[in-house]
Amino acid sequence: MFTKEDAAILDKVLETRWTCRFFTDEVPSKEDVEEIIQAGIISPYASVASKEVVPFRHFYVFFKGDPRLPVIGEILKKQTAIDIENLKEEQKIELHRAMRRLKPEYAQVLYLMYFEDFDTAEIARNKKKTKRQIGDLLYRAKKTLKSELEKEGFVYEEY
Repeated sequence: MFTKEDAAILDKVLETRWTCRFFTDEVPSKEDVEEIIQAGIISPYASVASKEVVPFRHFYVFFKGDPRLPVIGEILKKQTAIDIENLKEEQKIELHRAMRRLKPEYAQVLYLMYFEDFDTAEIARNKKKTKRQIGDLLYRAKKTLKSELEKEGFVYEEY
């Protein structure tokens, strides 16, 4: 069973993982490799334990100097591109579902701004409102959309 203490430790590991990388010529033991892979497999689930998560991570272990690395690299690049496109498509579907749950006025201004590339002046003319009213409406619409997405487990990465 995954305890709160385990989650806190894993959070610290993940935080450190993003800021520190360590490379060595020493070959790790099979057990160490298996532990690293296991930690990587469960890490996406730590913060969303109550939600269903579709695994999308793949783990590969190669040793330095393996003559197959260039071919493997190309295969991984192609698969990564496919995985990214699949993830983007899933995110797009979730975005459209969340937008359908918004007030029609919110959904309309977001659609015009982000899918039709209208600027606030064009939206204001279209909706017979001032640019200021559209700006306020967009602010409320984005805030509400963010809340809807978070309810579904969407997590924002901040840089």
